[in-house]
Amino acid sequence: MTRIIQAAARPVSAWLWAALLLAVSGAGWMAWRGSIPFASVAARTPASPAEARQQQLLTANTDQPGDAELTARFQAINREHFKDALPAIPVRWEPGLADVGPLMGDGVTLQGMFGKAGRQPMILLNPVVRDDARALDRALCHEMVHAYLFTTGGEGTAHGPAFQAVLRRLSLEHAFEGIAADAAAKADLRAWLDTESRRIDEQRREMETVDRAMKDESTALNQEIEAFNARPDRPAAEAQALDARREQFNQRATEVNHRLARIRDDLAHFNAEAARYNLMVSYPDGLDEPVVPVKR
Repeated sequence: MTRIIQAAARPVSAWLWAALLLAVSGAGWMAWRGSIPFASVAARTPASPAEARQQQLLTANTDQPGDAELTARFQAINREHFKDALPAIPVRWEPGLADVGPLMGDGVTLQGMFGKAGRQPMILLNPVVRDDARALDRALCHEMVHAYLFTTGGEGTAHGPAFQAVLRRLSLEHAFEGIAADAAAKADLRAWLDTESRRIDEQRREMETVDRAMKDESTALNQEIEAFNARPDRPAAEAQALDARREQFNQRATEVNHRLARIRDDLAHFNAEAARYNLMVSYPDGLDEPVVPVKR
């Protein structure tokens, strides 16, 4: 009697995209925007609605005590990275900073600012970074560099060479997590990410089509095999033909799984490079740059 043919093996179609999510900061995919400090609220007319709102927030926080936890972090960074060169400056949470970003541009979130109302300098931080220690350190370090340069008579309001030099030193000393990179390095990596993103998306679409076709073929072949096995007569030639089709299908399924594994590796590499790029643009240099979302 002709042997019973085993059902065709199904291809591995559990997609790997979801398993490769990159952990991102609690701030989400937000543009970074540096602080816009003011020498004196009363001394100038606001140049923009964003500046006017910032001046209002500085005035509202005048003579208010700093947050205890933020003050402790400020003191630790001051001690470890500035040799206590900064005077005591109130550091406070200010939810009103959420109003400022949209006044600067679409998708902008102002994470922190250093400013001065009257004679009192202060640092205000957006609660959006409260639950992300890394984002908090980046924002606080950024504003402390402004405060340091203001205290020492430097370019307290700009992101020029002096600001970049102090911030780079803090980065190298691991005061915050970020990668210092010049514009060319960022542009080169971003170009690669954009190209690779398109390639991976194209592969995703192709594999979704292949997956559907393999599932349909597997279902049809299994039904034929089950019907053949249920028959009282099972001719040898027909069994051999079905067996050959099953072997061919399983070989293609193996090839598809190998291709999926290669795509998985490419995706893992893409997400690692996206993480590296996002640390470049998270480097709090006052620039406003978009981050790269992960591939899912």
